[in-house]
Amino acid sequence: MNLNALGLVLAGLLFLAVPACADDKTTSATPPATGKETSMNEIMEKVRNFKGPEKLTIAELNEKAPFPLGEENTAYARYFVGKSYLAPVSTSQVSLYAVNFEPGCRNNWHIHKAEKGGGQVLIATAGRGYYQIWGQAAVEMRPGDVVHIPANVKHWHGAAPDTAFQHLAIEVPGEGTSNVWEEAVDPAEYAKLK
Repeated sequence: MNLNALGLVLAGLLFLAVPACADDKTTSATPPATGKETSMNEIMEKVRNFKGPEKLTIAELNEKAPFPLGEENTAYARYFVGKSYLAPVSTSQVSLYAVNFEPGCRNNWHIHKAEKGGGQVLIATAGRGYYQIWGQAAVEMRPGDVVHIPANVKHWHGAAPDTAFQHLAIEVPGEGTSNVWEEAVDPAEYAKLK
């Protein structure tokens, strides 16, 4: 998906989730990690202008990525191999987080359950990573790539083995939603990724 399409996806998601916004500003009861509102134009400009190196350490990701590193993700650490970090971008009406993975970090297989609606959208913003749906091949993600993960689909996502990775994660609103965490990704299968 190209960056113009990415802008339309983000605008559409935020329009549907935040109908009270009069302009391109998104607001949140909990301010973003930067302490200021982030507009759609600012988000798109950050993704468009990211020119990071092919391989990033977590420190380089923190310096160069479009969104902050955030706090270490200790609450969900048991569902990850390696360290991840979370930075809220918006937590009002729709959850939008910058998720940062150190090189080799990935989450376990998991399912975003929903009776109606639900699912997740991932937008790669820095570095290089992968996502995989159960029974399918892993798919590489680079800045600007958008992945739509329907509700009730077993999947995982995370960094490539040799570089840190950042993506935005958007929880699609739904009814009867919950997350089910399952087994870790097979280390031998993950090691085959470049």
